[in-house]
Amino acid sequence: MSGWHIDAICELLEAITYGKLNRLVINIPPGHMKSLAACVFWPAWVWTFRPESKWIFASYAMALSRRDKQRMRRLIESDWYRARFDEAFRPLQDNWGTAKFVNDRAGFRLCTSVDGTVTGEHADKQVCDDPIKPQDISKTSLTNCLEWWNETMSSRLVDFEKSARVIIMQRLHVNYLAVEMLRGGGYEHLCLPMEFERRFVCTTSIGFKDPRTHEGELLWPQKCSA
Repeated sequence: MSGWHIDAICELLEAITYGKLNRLVINIPPGHMKSLAACVFWPAWVWTFRPESKWIFASYAMALSRRDKQRMRRLIESDWYRARFDEAFRPLQDNWGTAKFVNDRAGFRLCTSVDGTVTGEHADKQVCDDPIKPQDISKTSLTNCLEWWNETMSSRLVDFEKSARVIIMQRLHVNYLAVEMLRGGGYEHLCLPMEFERRFVCTTSIGFKDPRTHEGELLWPQKCSA
């Protein structure tokens, strides 16, 4: 099922890929393919021409990170993918694990959680998908998440200026991670609410503008309409 919001996400991730952007916040409701687009399809696509790229993915729970790791692994091991991109890279069989897998061009994909460890690893791209559990919006969890992103993860970049950092989450709190990063500046912002609000129309530096015009218009009516 297609949707213009998926195209918008892909355009921004493509801009990250080619160095036009290196900091991005995506605010979008659950169930709109954000995880598949950013955590599965995007790295699998980049590996077709930059197999040496290194990725760290994180969520509030390790189970979520492992879920998307497994989705990507199934995709790149599929007959469809191998028939088209087999020459780009090969799985490194002795390092094709459950939390991290490595290819023969030195690229890797590592999954972790907000309270997990990434000791010794440095990535070209860090993607944080749902860093806060919606049922646990406490001051402690918000503070821990912010410290983890600013201190632990910021030291795990190949190049702090050039490596990319992407945060994807629904809007949960006035002081959640995405808001704090946007307050600090330097992040592109794609904000797509479930229902359109005329008082706020999202635009980006690469030319995207929310195409909706009617108050309350749904983001993905093909899926969300009764």
